[in-house]
Amino acid sequence: MITTGTRSLSWGFVVTVVVALAILISLGTWQVRRLAWKEALIARIEAGLTAPPVTLAEALKQWRNGRDIDFMRVRVSGHYRPKPQFRVYSILDGTSGWQLAAILESDDAGDVIVDRGFVPDGLKDQSVAAVPSGPVELTGVIRLHRGAKALFTPDNNAAANQWFWWDTRAMDIAAGLAPADVPQLVVHRQRAAGDPRWPASTGVDLSAIPNNHLQYAITWYALALVLAIMAFIFARNRLAGPDRHDDQRDE
Repeated sequence: MITTGTRSLSWGFVVTVVVALAILISLGTWQVRRLAWKEALIARIEAGLTAPPVTLAEALKQWRNGRDIDFMRVRVSGHYRPKPQFRVYSILDGTSGWQLAAILESDDAGDVIVDRGFVPDGLKDQSVAAVPSGPVELTGVIRLHRGAKALFTPDNNAAANQWFWWDTRAMDIAAGLAPADVPQLVVHRQRAAGDPRWPASTGVDLSAIPNNHLQYAITWYALALVLAIMAFIFARNRLAGPDRHDDQRDE
């Protein structure tokens, strides 16, 4: 117990304030570190999206050598398999629909899943959604979908061809491919001149990557400051000697 004159301040109060301040400051510092990590991630994504594309074979070579090729631009040529075509639920500009994905037999790197683009729900069975025949050449962005879904995302229904998250391993099985035939990545096609309206390439939207760590850090530090000020005022008043009004009441 801290005492001054006839007033006292319990150790329980002191310990509680110190522990609470330590927690708040630690949370703020953790958010600062997360901010640095998120800014580095966004910078890496931007660099990948603006770099010249490499061949898919070169990208996969780097991948097998342990390099992170997420968000790397690649050039791919080959032929689509007519079936299966996967439908992955998506929303574009407020319109519900599906990302159409198919297996591309590439000329130089084996089979790979390609996200051809988005079609509204009403067009999913129309000719605009059909897998093109003949040779194709495209530029796309590699995404490594590591088989994890969000907490409230529905389960995929492979039998009904309704996919709500990119489970590439299950897609391999649905396509009748051995696990080693298709790497755990998807090439998301980028839009090219002369493309039809549908399927529409959705690209990679950096604004969709949340980066609120600075606001969170400021909030935690501000709470720590408010707590420190309130604790100081309380302690000062508690430890201060009786004022004249107290003397008069005592008389």
